[in-house]
Amino acid sequence: MKKYFKWLSKNTHPLTNKLVIFIGATGSIGKEALEYLLMLETKVIIGARNVEKANNLKQQLLLKYPQATIFVEHIDVSSLDSIDTFQKVLTSKYPKADFFINNSGVYHLPKNFSKDGYEIHFATNALGNYYLAKRIIENLKENSKMVFVSSLSANFYKINFQDFESVNCKNKMKVYAQSKRIMLSNTISLKEELKNIDINVIHPGICATELFNKSHGKFFMKIIFPIMKLIFHSPKKASLNILKGLFIKTEINEWICPRFIGVWGYPKIKKIAKRIYKKENINRSFELTNNLIKQHINKKW
Repeated sequence: MKKYFKWLSKNTHPLTNKLVIFIGATGSIGKEALEYLLMLETKVIIGARNVEKANNLKQQLLLKYPQATIFVEHIDVSSLDSIDTFQKVLTSKYPKADFFINNSGVYHLPKNFSKDGYEIHFATNALGNYYLAKRIIENLKENSKMVFVSSLSANFYKINFQDFESVNCKNKMKVYAQSKRIMLSNTISLKEELKNIDINVIHPGICATELFNKSHGKFFMKIIFPIMKLIFHSPKKASLNILKGLFIKTEINEWICPRFIGVWGYPKIKKIAKRIYKKENINRSFELTNNLIKQHINKKW
């Protein structure tokens, strides 16, 4: 952590008693970003699917930062009902927040479907993340900031609108990349829509994290994963992109990512690739996602 104090001193400042809603704080990059937030003296609400894991992390951090204020609430981002419940809990228990960080996501899981019947990567990374963003607006102050964690993989594959939910795709990387591409498109649309809340999108580059433990076999973990840890930057460095997103403003067609080809280095603002920033595809993605959300809302009423 000391290694990055110089960068932190130049690019951040204390956020004493500011309230942060943080989804996805228990993973490798999330934990590092969370510790930085505690160093900046924020109060944090952790939204987590695995509440036991989140509470264990909370207890570990309180040993190091005994004056910290950390709350834990349950949310399963793949479930639209769970998102509704989480939002209601926030409204009933907490004041409006100053920041919202969404670092939630799933990667390379076996073919599976959410409680709502959607392919699990689409349900979590695309549909759930967007629906959560729409719901959480009620729990944010005016002029607050939202930071969304995307992925470098959003650059690699076009959205297949004939299989928007990736039901028929068997290529795990394509499924993941499409879900992140849809998320990025919808976040761009949300950024255009909201006038009183600032939105930044970041991606952490390539980083060897615990996501790989859940998605790759023994050969990968014994041979490839250690090499990745040597070649690519650490979760501590990758998480600086999230911190950067709390303190700066980007244009509609920009995101924050590692300086060198989006893979290595300290955070820098870069243009989103033109192949992603196509208005007709962004609009279509936004429309299809909103139609699914309307179905959910109509069911509830």
